[in-house]
Amino acid sequence: MDDINHKYLLFFFSILLSLFAWLNSGSLSTYALILETPNVTECGYLTNYDDKQFFKTFQFLDGEKLNNHTSVLRRILYPLIAYPLMKVFKILNYKLFFYYGGFFTNIFLYVLILFFLTKKIQKLEVIQKITILTLFITYPGIYYYIGLPYSYNLIIPSYICLYFLLEKIKNIKTYSELTVHSFCVGLFFLGYDLWAIFLPASLILVFLNKNLNRLLSLLIYSLGAILPLCSFLFFLKDYFSNAFVDSHSSIMSIILSAYLDFFNRLDNYALILRDSIYIFCHNVLFSTFFFLSVLFLFLIVKYRDVIKLNTTEKAILASIAFLFCCNNFAPDYDTMWQMRGTWIARLYQPLFLVFFFYIARVIKIINSKYIIFFTFLCSFFNLMIVLGPIFDFKFSNHIFHNFYWQTRVHNIYENTQIWGKRPLGFCLEDKKYIQENFKMQRLNYSNNRKKNMSNNRYSNFSWEKVKKPIIMKFEYSYPKK
Repeated sequence: MDDINHKYLLFFFSILLSLFAWLNSGSLSTYALILETPNVTECGYLTNYDDKQFFKTFQFLDGEKLNNHTSVLRRILYPLIAYPLMKVFKILNYKLFFYYGGFFTNIFLYVLILFFLTKKIQKLEVIQKITILTLFITYPGIYYYIGLPYSYNLIIPSYICLYFLLEKIKNIKTYSELTVHSFCVGLFFLGYDLWAIFLPASLILVFLNKNLNRLLSLLIYSLGAILPLCSFLFFLKDYFSNAFVDSHSSIMSIILSAYLDFFNRLDNYALILRDSIYIFCHNVLFSTFFFLSVLFLFLIVKYRDVIKLNTTEKAILASIAFLFCCNNFAPDYDTMWQMRGTWIARLYQPLFLVFFFYIARVIKIINSKYIIFFTFLCSFFNLMIVLGPIFDFKFSNHIFHNFYWQTRVHNIYENTQIWGKRPLGFCLEDKKYIQENFKMQRLNYSNNRKKNMSNNRYSNFSWEKVKKPIIMKFEYSYPKK
């Protein structure tokens, strides 16, 4: 009977996830809608500014010669997974093979994760299984990128896999197991820049493992974990002469330089400290799209003496806290990409792991109808965020805006009014309409940018003019020195 329930649940939730994903594709792709002037494909589907960069990864794998590298090429794992389906759609002469292949790859990845999760909870009661799986498939972080063929779609699947890999560290008893484990963890660093959180977390857990020599274990694990990424970067360095340096990867060295010159950059440090509590609270709430954070905080306050965070969750939290401090307590540094503040709460999305698995554990152990109710309530609000673009739920615009502050808060609504609500498969054939509206959007954007430069996070204005940040209204940034 349990096996039948398991299959039915997997099928049902896979269909739901696929439906929600489809409703966030085409002209409804959230990661494109958040932009003031998204790129537009032949069918009127919207894409992000970085679309050409991601397409270069397909060209690279397809054997085409690239004149210069793309910064996203270091995240080669997703292109490797998506390439076969993209190639199939290309052979079938689909004009938008890149997007169709990527979309079905994304569905495949999440169905695999659903299969994995249903296996993990198959011994629970049916209502508990349904509650946990509903909480997972309604998480907005899944659908934020799912409509586009970008490496970001590996983020949530990688989180889940890495969580269970880190759980196994305490049981490692030999150096050969440790080496293989570290290499497996390192493979996920080829999918996205996850090492900043999961490498420190895994090293904490290796240090707490008493079965092996600590110093030797830390050395072996560090080398094994960074080996896949470093090997590929050296390959890119040989293939492209400047593959290591771009505006994204150089930010870490800039922040490090600011710390090394700490005492000469203290002019505005009191203001940095003043807003740190607000920034911390904002990022905790909006890095997981608000409602999951609220449910977790409610449950951990209520059941902190009964159900505690496990060692893996504590290690992940410690890594996130360390990253937050490094980003937000750095002295002034001069670069376009400021890693401090509230504008990029998505950096701390690994909190999803801690929140989700703690809530699942509470559901499993306490099994209270009130907990079930509040979890379904959280899932309902999350689903409203997920379906916000197609049903014009305005509050979802604010939630997405606070997750990653790209431009104006109402861009999602305005883009759906201009480009319509057409998931993949519904093509806008009027090319003249596409061209005219695209030119009009770019012109309006240019005019608005000139008028509103004082509110742009890249602008250079004095500290006296910086307003206190207000959630959902004004984004706050630190000026260049």
